Amino acid sequence: MRFFITDDDSAIHSILSQIIEDEDLGEVVGEAEDGCLLEGHILNLKQIDILFIDLLMPIRDGIETIRH
Repeated sequence: MRFFITDDDSAIHSILSQIIEDEDLGEVVGEAEDGCLLEGHILNLKQIDILFIDLLMPIRDGIETIRH
């Protein structure tokens, strides 16, 4: 599985990445600090299977990003 993490908290990035690696679930192939930095074509290009996205980010939250 290929994962992409979108969260403004670097600790969350680290925790999720560590769990994915420790449990041999796949690989984290991308990260973004806010929804405004996430583009759909990037997810398609990197063939992302699972997107983790924070609902409460400062510029563009998770809900607004998914709608976009």
